[in-house]
Amino acid sequence: MSEIAIGRDVIIFAKEESAPGSKVFPSAADAIFLTEEGSFRQVRNFIPDAQRRATYSKVERIKARLAPGEWSFRTYIKPSGSKGTPPECGQLLKGLFSKETINAGVDVQYTLAGITDTLPTFTIWFRQGHTVFCNVGCVVNSGDIAIKAGNDDDSIVGITLSGLFMRQIRTGTDELSQAESQGATTLHVSNARKFMAGSVISIGSLNNSGSGYEVSDVDYDNHTLTISPQLEDAASQGDVVKGYLPNPTETGKPVHGRLGYVTFDEGSSPVNTPVIAATIGINNNIRMIEDEKSDVDYPNDFIRTMEREVNLSIDCFFKKDVAARWYEVDAQLEKEIKIPAGDTAGKRLRFEFPRVQMDTPELGGAEEVVMTMPKAVLASSSFEDEVKLVFD
Repeated sequence: MSEIAIGRDVIIFAKEESAPGSKVFPSAADAIFLTEEGSFRQVRNFIPDAQRRATYSKVERIKARLAPGEWSFRTYIKPSGSKGTPPECGQLLKGLFSKETINAGVDVQYTLAGITDTLPTFTIWFRQGHTVFCNVGCVVNSGDIAIKAGNDDDSIVGITLSGLFMRQIRTGTDELSQAESQGATTLHVSNARKFMAGSVISIGSLNNSGSGYEVSDVDYDNHTLTISPQLEDAASQGDVVKGYLPNPTETGKPVHGRLGYVTFDEGSSPVNTPVIAATIGINNNIRMIEDEKSDVDYPNDFIRTMEREVNLSIDCFFKKDVAARWYEVDAQLEKEIKIPAGDTAGKRLRFEFPRVQMDTPELGGAEEVVMTMPKAVLASSSFEDEVKLVFD
């Protein structure tokens, strides 16, 4: 059978860190299932050698620091099915919004953080076929959500998440080059270049009772791995050595975007408003700090100096009543807008925007004419409340 990794053989686990850049191992319930390709990439920088030689040839380059890692993937937003229980990707929704409030038996709310609040970081484990990429110090920079009433793939409510990370630990698949006895802390493998210090591995059927063995050191010349704790049992030559992750537990069910009226409220009462689709975007404008000297060659801190961006756009058919939207632009009328998906308790979600003003709409469509209504999303005088996500 081919050794080529295939796109369907992929899984993500995300777990909040106790401190930024402090690697943490996931549990089965931390699994997130992708709907498209995922990307986790960290570039090693190199600087040209500026020494002048009597040649037109490039002869050397100098290894420099690691750039901030970049990651992105798409997944469904899957309500858990139980009120007061977070959804499957709840840990990264917390990363996007920064705050998670669990009201037992009632709801789960995701709200925005202020300047003095601590932003959460995560270790995201990404397995692509035979290789595990452990991405440490992940921050969630942006999330894009579409809620649609149609009947195509995009009508299942999903989110595209992206962000940055501090460092990456890569763990491939290899085999023992000799038998190892019970209690061993040094493993002999065929090719140690597939592993890094910090890798978490299994050896054959041995996985340290579900916690994996951590590689503390790699000898690339002699092809040995130093592990902790010691082997719980003997291992045979040829046993597979590979990245270890728990078997994932799937939580919740996908939700279609059709059910649930969008409501507009100018202050008197909410008005059910038929729409075709709503698109929501949040950008936290986080960046990694790269220019500070330290004892590591990767970024180990991040900062947020700019305003966050919250975007909302709603599409609807161009009916007679919606011609009044141009007046709302000029008058700067404010509305509270709520955008739900699903109508069953425990299996639904709702985005809430307390202060929204209309930007100039746009018309299009060769058959039915559609009005696209971009919105300016604003906070109240309390700040950090321009958008909230509720699962109830």
